[in-house]
Amino acid sequence: MAEIGRRIFGSNLICICVDEVVEGDCKGTIWNQYEEEGRSFENMMDLLQKMDELLDELHFPERSNMPREFGKEQKRYNDAPKIPGERVMHADAFADKNGSIATFIARVKFRQKSTWQGEILWLEQDERVEFASALEMTRLIDKAIS
Repeated sequence: MAEIGRRIFGSNLICICVDEVVEGDCKGTIWNQYEEEGRSFENMMDLLQKMDELLDELHFPERSNMPREFGKEQKRYNDAPKIPGERVMHADAFADKNGSIATFIARVKFRQKSTWQGEILWLEQDERVEFASALEMTRLIDKAIS
């Protein structure tokens, strides 16, 4: 785990701790470098939504297009609350954050074509893989916890 800084780095790292698998779906907590408290997720869809909210709050990477909503007032991207710019922990502090089942460090490099592109590091296996979509990232996580 000490190799995190050498293997994957960035200002928008997200540590995904999978603590439980219920009926094939994962539960756990995500951590970032700007908040002391983690954000829990109840399933894979919740994980994606919380990560997307976090990336909106970081304003990095920026969206290439806005999601559309019908029947509601359009939510504006710039209205998302911004996380303070000071880090409360470095990526090395993620070494303390371990999921009971699996731990991943994700770095979303781009949010293009209404999805994400980036890389994910599975800490227990010291395996780093690039992904071209959020779906591909969820398949990598699912494969690791199955």
